[in-house]
Amino acid sequence: MNDGEVLQAIALLKTDLIGHIDNSYASQKTEVLDHVDKLRTDLLDQIHGVGAQLHTQIEDLEKRMDVRLIAIEARLKLQGGLVQAGSRAIARIIEWTESTDTNLIEHLRRLTEAEKRLADLERKSA
Repeated sequence: MNDGEVLQAIALLKTDLIGHIDNSYASQKTEVLDHVDKLRTDLLDQIHGVGAQLHTQIEDLEKRMDVRLIAIEARLKLQGGLVQAGSRAIARIIEWTESTDTNLIEHLRRLTEAEKRLADLERKSA
């Protein structure tokens, strides 16, 4: 083999090698893209599954919170009624003590006047 034939054989090998590399690259690229598409699909399915689970958990939590808030509201209404009844009872007691004080002062004044008159009558008759 002479130099020209060797160079031609090398050029032919180079072309074959580049073609083989291009074909190999294209098939690997297709495989990688298919794998990426599968991973993307799996990831989206996983995200939708997690989203559905979260939605269910949030709904359950909302139901439990509604039940608890209704119970708290009922207790607060009961306590509010007790506080209001207590304040009304205290107001009535205050009114009663004020009227009783007024009545006692009036009776004390009249008793003092009667004692004074009696003392004056006793002094005049003695």
